[in-house]
Amino acid sequence: MVKKVRAEWKKPEFWRNLFLYFWVFSLVGHIGEIGWANIGNWVGFRQTPASTIPLFAIAVPYGLGAIALRLLLYPSVKKKKINLVTIFVLGALITTAIEFVCAALVVLFAGHPLFWDYSDRPLNLWGFVCLGNSLAFGVGSVVALKWIFPYAEKWLERLRARYLNIAFWILFIGYILSQIWIRIIKS
Repeated sequence: MVKKVRAEWKKPEFWRNLFLYFWVFSLVGHIGEIGWANIGNWVGFRQTPASTIPLFAIAVPYGLGAIALRLLLYPSVKKKKINLVTIFVLGALITTAIEFVCAALVVLFAGHPLFWDYSDRPLNLWGFVCLGNSLAFGVGSVVALKWIFPYAEKWLERLRARYLNIAFWILFIGYILSQIWIRIIKS
């Protein structure tokens, strides 16, 4: 088993596919975050204004969460070694830990929470994470591991490597340029 994992990690397509997962989940997470902020503002909850969320800045936890779920839990899900409750609990714990670390790093480097602050939410930890979001992450983990990853795996197998490589390079270069652009705007 360990030899198989090591062999898989040596393949460039493994890393290409992980980046594609990262990018897609980051983008979907970003769009979802903007939608959630707009709905929250519409119904009267204090939310970060969607217009202040730069592309990919807040979405990194979603991409990292997808990669962590793909690497840590999906092999067991594929082999049907864990049930839905275990997927929910472990998925919630893993993705909440990623959200916490990302928030702590933003505060460490920026001096304050730029994109999220859950200090007004019940059962929060330093305003970085809260129980409500952790439960949502658990549900999202079940959806990703039981339905999205299997579908994406089949889709990736059907596409030609050439097209995946082109998509990777376009998205990778675009992602790097967007990060540079964000840094230029901020300075």
